[in-house]
Amino acid sequence: LGADDQQEILQGLEQHGGTERWSEVLGHVHSGWFRAYQRLARTWDPTLFATICRDNIAQDFRLALPLVDERLRRKAFADALPFIEEAVRALLRLDPGRTWDPREGLLIRQPALGYRSDLGDEPFRLLDAWRKAAAGLGQGELARAIELQVVAGRKRDEWDVVLAAFRGAPQWCEPLFADWRAEAAEQSVGSSGRSREAGWLHGLVDAARAEDSAAFHEAVRIW
Repeated sequence: LGADDQQEILQGLEQHGGTERWSEVLGHVHSGWFRAYQRLARTWDPTLFATICRDNIAQDFRLALPLVDERLRRKAFADALPFIEEAVRALLRLDPGRTWDPREGLLIRQPALGYRSDLGDEPFRLLDAWRKAAAGLGQGELARAIELQVVAGRKRDEWDVVLAAFRGAPQWCEPLFADWRAEAAEQSVGSSGRSREAGWLHGLVDAARAEDSAAFHEAVRIW
């Protein structure tokens, strides 16, 4: 439709959005009407668009991304953090007030992500935005942990890339490495219940990280 028609539709949605007939579909982020409303607002009313995103992050963490990106462009790093935290809660389905620490375990090992194949790269876009905000606020340890999270998430099957990222990492990063090693072994042998078969793969990962083939031979012998 042309510009005039688009703006007329947006005005109509705004005018009638609080009625019973419209409130349900405009309040559900996965409805086609909500997506149309959001797209029209993004084009013709940026302030309304920001409000729509902010009010619905709990339903879809991806709505936080344009808000976070806008604040990162302005280097308003502290202002970006509340949106990041709310988006992480929505992504991981955490109760209000709960948080997730990227230094304690990998995002890709979180149970809430285990059954969602539709997310694509957005979780790692969110993490990368968090890394930039943390770095901008001088939170070096947190930024380093998130950097490893992004590499392990986006390149989880490229062992050389992930191992290179973990070589020389501080000791406090070991929980993240242990999570990726478990992920790599489980993806290689299939079901996580086959823990015995995963044993030699743990040895392979450790030997590859240390660049020590003798360690792998010993792991196989023990296995």
